[in-house]
Amino acid sequence: MTTSTNGQLVDQVREALDAARQAGQPTPGRPTLVRLTGATDHAVRKALAELATKNAGAGDPGDTASPTDQPSVTSRPAAGGRLVAWAGFVFGSV
Repeated sequence: MTTSTNGQLVDQVREALDAARQAGQPTPGRPTLVRLTGATDHAVRKALAELATKNAGAGDPGDTASPTDQPSVTSRPAAGGRLVAWAGFVFGSV
């Protein structure tokens, strides 16, 4: 496998992502980008990370989405979840 320099790889990844967006296709994942560019998985990860930092700083003027627009996700279960599970276990075994 041949790997390109980081700057060239970032350009290749950006072009692949833009081409998919313009064609209305889903964004290609890392394995697809590895196949398209011929780079290693690690190099593609670094290129994606670099693109993410560049895009986070630049931002489109028309882009109004903010992190607060995303629904919040909690990792704690509901307060009564254990009670319901326990009651189902106890009363289900009778």
